[in-house]
Amino acid sequence: MKRFLTALIATVVVSFAIAQPKNYVKWSFSQTKISADEIELQFKATPERGWHVYSQIETPDGPTPTSIEFVKSSDYELVGKTIEPKPHETMEPLFDSAIVRSFDGPVVFRQKIKVLTTKPFVIKGEIY
Repeated sequence: MKRFLTALIATVVVSFAIAQPKNYVKWSFSQTKISADEIELQFKATPERGWHVYSQIETPDGPTPTSIEFVKSSDYELVGKTIEPKPHETMEPLFDSAIVRSFDGPVVFRQKIKVLTTKPFVIKGEIY
């Protein structure tokens, strides 16, 4: 009985270890100063071969689009919306033949901000 319980516990532990989601997209971040008070933020997504990143453009009955959200701050303000290059469009049977917009290789999302302070600051947010 003791051997059975040990085997059962080991199986459960291994199952949880294997069940951890793998991240198939690597993200890197950079910035470019455009003017004295404006910066362009770049968010580069590099999916593994065979994987892709969805566009920010929502498709009815399609997959969840990429979403970039920023924590509000008095140190900066967003200038316009986050932009992306033109995505690849395919009709996807998995989503009832909806047009799905995605990127199969590296893609860079860009967001301009206006700096409202002279002190150093951190920009926080999340990418879904």
